[in-house]
Amino acid sequence: MCEVEATRGSPNETFVWFPGSLTTTHSRQGTREPRESMASWPIKFTPGSKPGQASKRKRDVDNSKLKYEKQRKREFKEDWKEGREWLQFDGEKMTCNLCQVHGMGECRNVQNFVTGSVNFRYSGIIDHENSRFHRQAVERFYAKENVRENKQSEAHKAIVSMDQSIRQSLETKFRNIHALVKYNRPISDFTWLNALDQRKGLEHGTTYNNRWAATAFLECISETVKSEVVGTVQNSQFFSITMDGSTDSGTIEQETLFIRCCVHGKIELKFLCIGEPRSTCALDLLEFVKEKIEENKLADQMHKLVGFGCDGASNMLGRHNGLVSLLKRDYVEMLGVHCLAHRLELAHKDALKDDRQYVQLSTLLLGLYYFYKNSAKQRKNLRDCMKVRYM
Repeated sequence: MCEVEATRGSPNETFVWFPGSLTTTHSRQGTREPRESMASWPIKFTPGSKPGQASKRKRDVDNSKLKYEKQRKREFKEDWKEGREWLQFDGEKMTCNLCQVHGMGECRNVQNFVTGSVNFRYSGIIDHENSRFHRQAVERFYAKENVRENKQSEAHKAIVSMDQSIRQSLETKFRNIHALVKYNRPISDFTWLNALDQRKGLEHGTTYNNRWAATAFLECISETVKSEVVGTVQNSQFFSITMDGSTDSGTIEQETLFIRCCVHGKIELKFLCIGEPRSTCALDLLEFVKEKIEENKLADQMHKLVGFGCDGASNMLGRHNGLVSLLKRDYVEMLGVHCLAHRLELAHKDALKDDRQYVQLSTLLLGLYYFYKNSAKQRKNLRDCMKVRYM
């Protein structure tokens, strides 16, 4: 028993608190009144409670409510769309068209309204509407709308007309450098080609008429083409890689990578890159492929890789340590394909390897090729002979 001194109507009343009950005692009369119920006094006793700490109370669980929520079938309500043009429902899932189009980065990875939500609760819609990711998507949407409105203004039209000549000049220079590279012409031809256009009456201006500007234009074209290749892979469900190697004029091994995919029922083959691996062993080729995939921003699309085409060399199709076997460790569903052109070449050689005339002819042609390839003097003599022969 413990006593609690308090004032309750009279200064001479002392309240004695028993666990589970409360008794009042009058000092003057010395009489004791019957115990009052704890419900009439705010002081309550809780077993296991400690001073200065809030007691943990078990909430009464309404089993009927839990059973109702478990059996309840929630459905989408059309009135939720009022004032929310971004909210879309396809009969199965709710989506946010603003986050799907204008959502970037983390918004696409976190918010289930991008891929589709089946949580048909009004509170879930409110939470998404107030989320930071949705607000950022809304800001980007209105920013683009403002740009479109500004394009219709008179000030924007005046700026466009003023810069039209500059735009045409840059467009001509971009076309010039593209033509030079496409037809294997040196970049140094860029300056005289621009001078020729000026003689024709085309406006070029006095800037960007050097080889350094041509290199910058070429890099911009390259980045644009790379982004188109990445976009093609992103729009396709699956893709494959074709790889082959050859030596350049400096006898340096160069490996080329091509992307092959299907877009809207049409097979497309896109050039990805060309580069020099450390060596032609399988491990160095694997490092080369991963490096080029990362450089071209295709690392997040590699889960779509289903095929890898190459020649039949052991460093490519080796059962244990070939490049295809090493790639299969990371991409299990990928299939290695032996190039049909290389297989046809091998079949042709196997069919004629016992023919003596074929062997002699192959030896003669290879000898002539290496005779002139490895000697600049002999190539010059060959050109001189051709000039005399066809004078």
